[in-house]
Amino acid sequence: MKKTIFCLIFGVCIFHSYAQCCMIDTLTLKTVYKDLMNHPDDLECQQAYFDAFPSTALEFTCLFGFCSQEKNLYDAGYNYIQALGERVPLIPDSVYCRKLINISIGLIYEADASNYFKSVLHNAIWQKMEVMFRIISTLSKGYQLQFWQIYWANLYRKEKLIMEFERLKKLNEDRYPEEVRTMSIAYEYFCGGHPFYSFFSASSFIKALKLK
Repeated sequence: MKKTIFCLIFGVCIFHSYAQCCMIDTLTLKTVYKDLMNHPDDLECQQAYFDAFPSTALEFTCLFGFCSQEKNLYDAGYNYIQALGERVPLIPDSVYCRKLINISIGLIYEADASNYFKSVLHNAIWQKMEVMFRIISTLSKGYQLQFWQIYWANLYRKEKLIMEFERLKKLNEDRYPEEVRTMSIAYEYFCGGHPFYSFFSASSFIKALKLK
């Protein structure tokens, strides 16, 4: 009982702090997104959009996560996240992949934004596999586990994911044995039975506990 109360208080503190961090500037990203749509092949527009896009899980969630008290980009999240996945091909692979990995570390599995981002992540793994694994190999095991947690997080262990895991394991276990071992642990624990945490958005959680 004491452990439950402690975890609840700790969770309240985290989410309350999280809510305070959701003071975000959407104007810059809106502006560079519009420029990118108007000039999709322009390197400067791609770079400006890439630079303005969130670089951490916290920034990403503040900008695109559901937060009823904040005017963020939740409703337009799919378009902005899709642009990161498809509209910035001139960004160097190493720079691009590192940003995706940084966003992934600590990202909570929710419906909508983080789920859209997972699609971008899966595409990047298969399109830039060597670069992704090389960067992942430079991370601590804890950060690696957090990366693979969001990568494999799913309500169901679907056949497609089973096949993907086996293929990734086969292609990388000789060159990156430790990284594949960490990936396998995340797959075992988080692929199948991993719930959405939409209830735990900052505003919903705090409102439910009458802290606002």
